[in-house]
This record gives sequence, C-alpha cells and structure tokens, in this order.
Amino acid sequence: MKLIEKEFFYVSFTQDNFCLPYYSTLRNNINDTLFYVSKQKDSLENLPDKGTSISLFPSYLHPTFFNENLINIIKIPQKKINGYAIKINESRDVKTFIHNQYKKKFKDNILNSLSKLENCFTPVYKLYFGEIPLKEYDFLMRTLKGMLTARFNQRGDSAHTLQNWDYYKNTSFESINSKNASLFVIYANGEPVQISLNHHYKDVMFISIPSYDINFSKFSLGNISIYKLLEWCIKNEYTLLDLAYGDLEYKRRWCNYNYAFEHHVLYPKNTLFVAIIANIEASIIRLKNTLKSKNIDVFITKLKAMAKGKPSFNEAPKFELSQIPEIQPNGLMPIDLKKENRSWLKKAVNDFLYLNKEHINDIEIYKLLNRENLYIIKGKHIINKVDFKG
Repeated sequence: MKLIEKEFFYVSFTQDNFCLPYYSTLRNNINDTLFYVSKQKDSLENLPDKGTSISLFPSYLHPTFFNENLINIIKIPQKKINGYAIKINESRDVKTFIHNQYKKKFKDNILNSLSKLENCFTPVYKLYFGEIPLKEYDFLMRTLKGMLTARFNQRGDSAHTLQNWDYYKNTSFESINSKNASLFVIYANGEPVQISLNHHYKDVMFISIPSYDINFSKFSLGNISIYKLLEWCIKNEYTLLDLAYGDLEYKRRWCNYNYAFEHHVLYPKNTLFVAIIANIEASIIRLKNTLKSKNIDVFITKLKAMAKGKPSFNEAPKFELSQIPEIQPNGLMPIDLKKENRSWLKKAVNDFLYLNKEHINDIEIYKLLNRENLYIIKGKHIINKVDFKG
C-alpha cells in the first residue's frame, strides 16, 4: 500500500492532456486568462484519501483546488529545475517578432541557417495537426526513434524518452488527430531530417520530443524547427511556445520567458497519520532543495558518472574535405546515395554542401577504385576530395 501518491503535473498536463483531479481551475499568469476549468464540482469524491505529492507544477499557472476548506496544501519551490518558453506578443509575423525580441547576432545566425538549408536542399516544412495518415505516422515515429537513438548513441548517453517509447508511439496518433498533439517535420528533398513531437493545450504549444538527423548537424535544424513552430504559433494566435525544462543552450538563447516549478503536497485535514506522512514528504523535498543549494546534487552526479566509467561514444567516421582543381575520368565509380546504402557518406556530402553553398541536385559523387577510403564530390562551382581516416 502506498503511503503517499506521487504525480507529475507537467507530464500529465502536457503529454496526456489531463489535469490532475485535485485542481479546480488554472489561471494563466502571463495573460491573466482562465486556462483550465474542471468540469467536476466540489465533492468528497475529489478529496484525496491520503497524501498526494505533485511535482513539476509550472509557475506561470495559478491553481485553485477542490475542497480547499477540507485539505491542507503545502507549496514548495523546486530548486534547480528551470523552465524555458517563448512568450508571444502581438507581432503579426515571425520576422517582426524575431527582429523585436533578439539581438542582431542571434537573428543573423537563425536567418543564415534557414538560408543555408534552402540553398542546399529543397526543404518542405509540414505540421501534422488534426489529421495524419496512419502509414505516415508510423513511418515518422519510426524515423524519430531512429534519430533519437543515433543522437544518444553519439553522446554515449541513455534517454528516458526511448525507455518509454511504446507509450508515446501508442498514444500520439490519436492525440494528433484530436488536436492535442502535432508532429512537425522538416523534409530535405523528400527525406525527413528533423522531427518534433509537440503537445497543445488551448493557446500553448509544448515542444516535447524533438530530434534531427545527425548527418545534418551543420544546418542547425533545431533552431530552424523552433523558428518554424514559432511562425505557426504566431499565425494561430498562440500566447506561449513552451520549450520545457532542462538547461540547454538553445533554450537559453530562444527563451524570453523563464519560469520555475513548484511542488504541491496535499492531504486531508483531521487525519493525523496522513498528516505525518505528508509532512515527512514535504521535509524530504525541502532537504533536497537545501542540498541542491550547496551543489551536493552536482557532486552526486559526478560520483555516479565516475562509478559508471567513461561513456563509450559511437563516433562517426572521420573524414577530411579538401579542394582539388579537376578530376580524372579514369578509375572512378559513380555513387548514387539514394540507391546505395552508404549512410556514413551522407555527413561528408552535407558538410560539402553547407561549406560550398552547393545544392544537392547539382552534385556528382564518385568512388576512387584504386583507393579504399577516397571519394570525390563534384559540384557546380567546386570539387572536393573526401578522405576517410581509418
């Protein structure tokens, strides 16, 4: 028997589109509007019969609770968990918003990334929201899983998302078709190279699971994805693009609104044993906050990393691109990346396109027959030799 029920508000609300039954209303502090109103009414059915510990409640929402006269509510800040979001003002288009919100260097980098992608490929940006064919859904979710796996293998890390993949796979199709979720996809010449699974509630979009093809690492696809999602949000009069919690550089650069999280511990009045358990839970949360303020959590993380040993990175093949004046017609074998399974060559090709402002449709690829690890990429304006190391 559980002595205290544990819930994760942010996960339930964003990914399950479900507000925990203890909350009567939620007010959006950003624009002072009523964000959520429960269809239930105050009754003893909403009264928790034991202590309930609810983590990850975002500070931009203000709650009221059912049966507030019958329960005790303990609110505790959650230290070192930061939320990042883009608060959307009355800008009519994304370019005006970017111009007004961000510094020149950041603006230039975003627009340059967009220009590079559109000069090197023929991209298509598509948001599946309200309708997606099952076959396309299966393909895109399989591709997204592959992107995540490759990215975390590259980092020598594990992902909570992949551990719970069956849940996302089994629930997101219905959520997309009911407009509680969306899949945003960047296609480069018909191939999905960046995918983001998002969740929606009223006028807020939550970016939940983004990833990209690591062979396109130079193109800043994550930034392009946020730019396009922001563009969609502005067109559809959303007030917030929530980048979620997790202290990552790209979130710090994009966000114009930081928020914190609270921990709520609820328990019914006049129940001594439950009150003791609930207050022990609150004390543990406060203790964790104290330890975090002294950076004990950082020390523990380092100890765990040392115990695990150095992570093994699955490094991509190393190569060197160098310019050559011309190619000799003899001893060359043409390569078609669409037909041949040479996925490890894609990174070199994409780097060539990016660095030399060439389009994928204008290049020719050759393998030197007398050299095992040597390839030639011939563009409209430049020729490069690709020398794979080892």
